[in-house]
Amino acid sequence: KLRIGTIMEQIFPEYEKQFSSLWVSTSIGILEKYLTPENIENAPIDELFEIIKDKSHNKLTMKNTISIREAAADTFGIKIAQDAFSFQLKQLIDRMNFLDKQIEALDCQILEYYEKFDCYLHTIPGIGMIAAATILAEIGDINRFKSSSALVAFAGIDPTVRQSGEFSSTHNHMSKR
Repeated sequence: KLRIGTIMEQIFPEYEKQFSSLWVSTSIGILEKYLTPENIENAPIDELFEIIKDKSHNKLTMKNTISIREAAADTFGIKIAQDAFSFQLKQLIDRMNFLDKQIEALDCQILEYYEKFDCYLHTIPGIGMIAAATILAEIGDINRFKSSSALVAFAGIDPTVRQSGEFSSTHNHMSKR
């Protein structure tokens, strides 16, 4: 993603300002199809609008399409070696999509294994299924801990206690234990 962002900064620095993020599906959809500002500028407006309308789920309008196209026409990005940049972008976007698919497959595999255990960690607010599976994998066999204090110490979330006489601190830090 950093490499894609770097290339886009070089050839079309205005592009990212057209979207809330370079990584929204609309932006990626346009990049997959057109790759360079020259291709975006020369694309049929209806074809470009269809991609934007489809990928944004009808949230972006023809006004946004025209704005993107005008930005492509008026860009002050690098104009030479567009073929090389285009090839690089295509390769990087394909790699990013491939890795996204692998991560999805891995998440599915993790969920399959997690569901085999009788575990309810995912019911804790803020902990999803993948995080619960990660916690379960890190802890391993719960019976290897003598007490809950031993588990807390293992996790490294043991708060320090600072007190002296009648004073007891309320702003404690985590111990390194």
